[in-house]
Amino acid sequence: MLFRSQHVARLPSYAATARERRGPVTRADMRDVEEYAAGEYLVDLVKGVNDKAAVARVTRRVAELTGLDAALVERLGGRIPVDVFAREINRAEGRISSGYDANVTSFDPFPQAPRSGGDDQMRLGLHAPIISAMVELYRNKLNWTVENGRYVFINEQAGRQWEGRREAESLSDLRRVLALDPRVRVLATHGLTDIVTAYFETKMVLDQTPDFGGEKRVRLVVYPGGHMSYSREASRKAMRDDARALMERKAR
Repeated sequence: MLFRSQHVARLPSYAATARERRGPVTRADMRDVEEYAAGEYLVDLVKGVNDKAAVARVTRRVAELTGLDAALVERLGGRIPVDVFAREINRAEGRISSGYDANVTSFDPFPQAPRSGGDDQMRLGLHAPIISAMVELYRNKLNWTVENGRYVFINEQAGRQWEGRREAESLSDLRRVLALDPRVRVLATHGLTDIVTAYFETKMVLDQTPDFGGEKRVRLVVYPGGHMSYSREASRKAMRDDARALMERKAR
């Protein structure tokens, strides 16, 4: 498997998943993993799979941090894809993790198959409650209805018609806005155990963004939980408070 920055980006979220199974975890608890991912891990990955000493170091440390079988980590050269982690971290229990929160699991419907054919518990399991909540919001609180309309959580037909470029990104536009308006402040949020959209990747990207004036105007906050970290009550309240603080500061 080729070296890619995603391996560095996802390692802290993999480790957070393993640690949270033993008790509550915060971003501060992940400092050692972040330093390793952006330091020794990155250096050893760049050295390549033919450097046996580098592979041995990566195998030992990644297996320790993730709880994955060392033989598996060695076969993969310490480069762990999302689907492999989601399945192997729960192999003994016959369960599979959601990519959107790796500590939310469901039974693996095909545990003996080379690849799991299971559905994502967070993505599909939340369809009904989210649709009900959104319909309630639009119809009864906002009084906004569309004749013969219906709310669709994920519209696959619309997705197939998307003409966006696969390499589309938003950081360039963010830089332009920050450079243009010195009053702009940004709150970027992530969940610790989201292994699809890893928080550490955003951290690395933001580290390459100038301050534009010497003051940190972009704040990254990582909450316990996954992609929808607000599904956890404490994280939802913390996100609300952080968003309120941001808006109150801008209002002044």
